[in-house]
Amino acid sequence: MCLNDDWIQFIPTSFSKEYLNGKNGIATVLFGDEDKTWRLNFKFNDTTNRALITSGWGQIVDEYNFKVGDTCVFEMTDSTNIFFKVHIVRANDQSSSEHFQGIKFFFFLGR
Repeated sequence: MCLNDDWIQFIPTSFSKEYLNGKNGIATVLFGDEDKTWRLNFKFNDTTNRALITSGWGQIVDEYNFKVGDTCVFEMTDSTNIFFKVHIVRANDQSSSEHFQGIKFFFFLGR
């Protein structure tokens, strides 16, 4: 998933097909150990076999002041209710941040 100017974010195909296939609705995300949750609207596109976040992402980008090179790791902790815990690794915290272009996103299913 890459940051773009429209705030519409595509979720990687492999993750989308496995865990979001045919699902549309609201995903809840929690950043780190905060008490505040965010709601993201998403829908699965049958043509491309991937999901996309259609609204809510822009507010998160503004709130957390994401910069080029930052990495977001989305850990799905509830696949029924679509809940993610998100871990942020700032570009200035990464030893090889100069190799990153854009904001990087990784999705996985937590156990």
